[in-house]
Amino acid sequence: NLGDDFSINLDVSSNSDTNSFLIASLICSNSNIILNNTNIASNTNKIELYRAPISVKAFEKKGVDISLKFDSSLISNLEGSCYIEASYNKETSRSQTFLITRGVDVSLLIEGKQFNPGELITINGLAIKENGANLNGFIEISIEILGINIVEQVNDGKFNASLALPEKSTPGVAVVSGKAYEKNSNGDITNFGAFSETFRVKQIAKSIDMALGSSTI
Repeated sequence: NLGDDFSINLDVSSNSDTNSFLIASLICSNSNIILNNTNIASNTNKIELYRAPISVKAFEKKGVDISLKFDSSLISNLEGSCYIEASYNKETSRSQTFLITRGVDVSLLIEGKQFNPGELITINGLAIKENGANLNGFIEISIEILGINIVEQVNDGKFNASLALPEKSTPGVAVVSGKAYEKNSNGDITNFGAFSETFRVKQIAKSIDMALGSSTI
């Protein structure tokens, strides 16, 4: 996921004494890049991650460790199926492919399926990043038809919220929707996932009018 630490070990060698640049680049398919606050499809899906001069003697093998963090300041909006391409002295090699994603899987549980106006609803669930790590961030919950919008924290992948339905809630099916997300140190949303669930608001009779007639025998 975006924000994960990443490391790769490279072995540099040559058949003769060589002094050249070692260059490592990230190449991804299905990538987008943000330009002037506009999300556009990118034809250039290659970003240079590392460049350094390396000197090796003939038939010498020199190891190079590269440790980075996949955050937006480094890789912009690249995501999808990716690999690292390394080049040295006109020789090129590539790593195995891996996935860079911003996805979060959100599972939501509403304790109950039908509620009366004014009743308290309890919502809890899990938010797990696609790399398997628990999300630490926030969850926005919205019930648009009832004018409800709340924000709660997600701690170690878990969240819970309680909210009271308005006394004048419209009867029928209500949709609970929203997103779980985390932010980086700059306050930008990095990984996120959306969710949607439904419940029913019962119709309550407020008053009953009865007319009693009399009969004569």
